[in-house]
Amino acid sequence: MSRRTAPRRPMTCLALTVLAFTACGSVEDGTSGGGDGGPSPIAAQPGVLAMVELYPWAEGVLGQAWLELFNSTRYPVSLAGCTCSRRALDQGGAWEEQAIAATPAGAPAVVPPLGYLLLATRDCADLPEGTPCAVCPAAAPGSSGRWELRLGCAGEEQPIDSLTCDPAASGLVPGTSLALPEEAFGQDPTRANDTEAAWCPAAATPCGDNACLKTSAGPGAGELALVELYVRAAAGERQWMEIVNASVRQLGDIESCRLTLTRLDKDPPVDVVGNLKIEEPLVLEPGERAVLIKSKCEGAVAETAPCASYTNIDMRSTLPDRLVLSCPSVLQPGGYVEVDRLEYRLSDHGVQPGQSLLFPDTGCGDDPARDNDTADCWCAAPPSPGEGAECP
Repeated sequence: MSRRTAPRRPMTCLALTVLAFTACGSVEDGTSGGGDGGPSPIAAQPGVLAMVELYPWAEGVLGQAWLELFNSTRYPVSLAGCTCSRRALDQGGAWEEQAIAATPAGAPAVVPPLGYLLLATRDCADLPEGTPCAVCPAAAPGSSGRWELRLGCAGEEQPIDSLTCDPAASGLVPGTSLALPEEAFGQDPTRANDTEAAWCPAAATPCGDNACLKTSAGPGAGELALVELYVRAAAGERQWMEIVNASVRQLGDIESCRLTLTRLDKDPPVDVVGNLKIEEPLVLEPGERAVLIKSKCEGAVAETAPCASYTNIDMRSTLPDRLVLSCPSVLQPGGYVEVDRLEYRLSDHGVQPGQSLLFPDTGCGDDPARDNDTADCWCAAPPSPGEGAECP
């Protein structure tokens, strides 16, 4: 059920030849804190430092992979005794842990108050003078596959911060970063960055504004989620599926997207592509749902929620299938950004004729596009088009 383990498409390069560096010091006064007359650095602890931008490429911006940290306090924060760690989840990899190096002068690296620090995987040589930077070879993920990152410090049982990510499935191309935009920081960026749907491809500006790039002609990765499948339709009814806007913004241009059904029992698996057809403009507010109906938007189901129809696809009730919802990429001409995917077999959940396969509205996390990966969360339930429902 994971959109983040999709086959990777060839990527084209996006040239970003001009970098708009800003000071990595305090966002209030441009200083890095802890200097003459400033407050003394405090020790890093959970809830204080947040990972807010990652660049997984060995080429391009700074010529190396890097990770950006944000200090949410009004005090400089010392990285003395701290480490960065990473592991490749798709490969069941072990943790790779490295110490965060001291400055050339031998002092611990310090993250300025309400400011940023760059964790470089090689060196800090190409950054403007005075830019807070430290070296840690395990700071950034690889450019493909699903990764877990962790920042730890001596004396703390829990990580200072951690996150999981899949740069390629998020629509990144070389030269772009994966960023948590500043408007998503909220009161606690270390919690906000746990929501993968809040992250977006960005223009790779170390210590600059984390502004999202538009990567898709429609919704981007993780912004729509498949939450209900009506496959075993009763006599006279059509198959349908339900999607929900899992993002924090209004979503339109859904008519440019497509569905791909993969028959997983075939060797090799067989793909069937179906285009969406929308008779009226379809715009979804955050949390709003829409139904996608086979062949045509008509009947009682079409009246329960915004509606689109699809062609070519027949969902099966006893054999394993994969559904992928994707939208055109603006960074990869001719390519598509995978928005959500779902792997399922209805018979594993005991779905009877006239029932739906349902992802419940509550109880399985706060990010449907990520949490619908968990097969055990799904259940057989009465159809509930256009509204959230719970498992019986």
